[in-house]
Amino acid sequence: MNIHWTEVGKEYTEGKQDNLLAIIEKMEWQPFTEKMSLPLMPGMGINGAIKEFGIPKVSDIAISHALAPYGLYGIYGHYPNAHIKCYFLDTGVEVVSILQVIEEMCGKSQKDVREGRNKGLASNRPMTIIGGGD
Repeated sequence: MNIHWTEVGKEYTEGKQDNLLAIIEKMEWQPFTEKMSLPLMPGMGINGAIKEFGIPKVSDIAISHALAPYGLYGIYGHYPNAHIKCYFLDTGVEVVSILQVIEEMCGKSQKDVREGRNKGLASNRPMTIIGGGD
């Protein structure tokens, strides 16, 4: 297992990694289906992240309110060469990729995956889901 903290999420995670990992350890995963019912904002954030970042073959998701007023989402995607849990922070204005946990490699090196050489790897860019901006 390899943990990769994103640069774009640094303002939310710097100096808080241990606390965030403890919260992530407690997140409850549930099977994901495209027609599942979720609360509006987490549902929009999760579905937007899957689409925006091109996370393939999503099998499970997790939602935590431990960071309220922020939401914390986990999305378990299965790339051709790796199984990755992607974590996002919903600030209410944008959904920010903060962390990926690479659980299993099949072919490429972990460095290739960390550096985004997988199509659509949730990388160092925020996704605005509602209003916000300058």
